[in-house]
Amino acid sequence: MLVRLRSFTSGQRRFETLVDGYALVLAETAGALIGAFSSSAGDPRHVVIKQNKTRADALSRALRTRSARRWSAPDERIAVFALLDALDSAMADIDRAARTALGVETDPALGELERALIDAIDVVAAALPFLRSTSTYRPQLRLAATDIAKLGERAAALHVGGLRALSRASPDAAELAVRHDIYARLECIRHRLTEAGIAIERLPG
Repeated sequence: MLVRLRSFTSGQRRFETLVDGYALVLAETAGALIGAFSSSAGDPRHVVIKQNKTRADALSRALRTRSARRWSAPDERIAVFALLDALDSAMADIDRAARTALGVETDPALGELERALIDAIDVVAAALPFLRSTSTYRPQLRLAATDIAKLGERAAALHVGGLRALSRASPDAAELAVRHDIYARLECIRHRLTEAGIAIERLPG
């Protein structure tokens, strides 16, 4: 009995370490995104984003293994894996968006959209540690899911407004293509964060 208890406690600590680690990666990535757009290729923020994507991939693989042991029922694991799928995709999209925006000057509309997405990433990062007990922290997780949904709606509106402003500004064809690509990348991030919010709402509790 004592051996089983020690094993459970050790597994619990390992799971919590992994969850906290992924939360830290997200928080650092959100911080690196501030000003990453319009920066040069050698900017350290791009290095942080790239390194964090690699760290997130490793943490996600370990979390999937731990989650499969932690939640035995298939329907419980589905929501957890859906959350990890969304976050892994978001990290990949963030890396692509930052590389696409290298050297492109950030206009006010693009800056607002970037800020809304960064805020959503911060909310997800703050919510992840609550996975250590989804039943105990159910109210906090639901609040996080609501906040993510609201930020997603704001980002969607900013995306539409930004594209309209871009069409009115009439930049040259090459710049227009690049900026459209940036908006498309950011829209992918928004979708992934929205999916993460839905998964958080559906976590077992």
